[in-house]
Amino acid sequence: MKQDMIMNQMNKQKQQEAREKLSKEILEWSQGKKEMFLSISTGVGKTFNALNIIRDTKTKKPLLILTPETTLIENFRLDAIKLGFEDLIQDATIICYASLHKYIDIDWGVICMDESHHTKSELRVDLLKQLKYERIIMLSATLEEDTEEILSSVIPFDKFEFDTQSAIEAGILPEPKVTIVDIEL
Repeated sequence: MKQDMIMNQMNKQKQQEAREKLSKEILEWSQGKKEMFLSISTGVGKTFNALNIIRDTKTKKPLLILTPETTLIENFRLDAIKLGFEDLIQDATIICYASLHKYIDIDWGVICMDESHHTKSELRVDLLKQLKYERIIMLSATLEEDTEEILSSVIPFDKFEFDTQSAIEAGILPEPKVTIVDIEL
């Protein structure tokens, strides 16, 4: 039992070191970029890395965070607080994509588009074309080729990719355990 606890602690330490290394790499990659897409597997840290880039931007202009659903507004806020970015989001405008039309006339410092694969409709693409910002960060774990083409035609972004296999190899995510269960129909 004690040996399992020690191994578990060692694995958590390795995982934390791998996350820190990746975050440093992403922050260095983001330097000098205005339009970015973080295509990062679920559980690896899209929100943390986006907020880290936002903090590094040091703008005095307002922050806009877009989510696909109203329930995710509070989830994003709570995640940001849990991750140590409460100071960044306390004055941020956090809205759903459906409300974007009300905010296109503002000159934003940074726009963070969570689950940005939800913006491929014609109406949302038209709204994206009207946005004013210093930097924009798009986030998704599931960027499909057609959505990437649509978004890149409006916002010519640089993309940072880190898929599930890369996360497993880096030690950020554990090796999956597959259990086969026979069921008689």
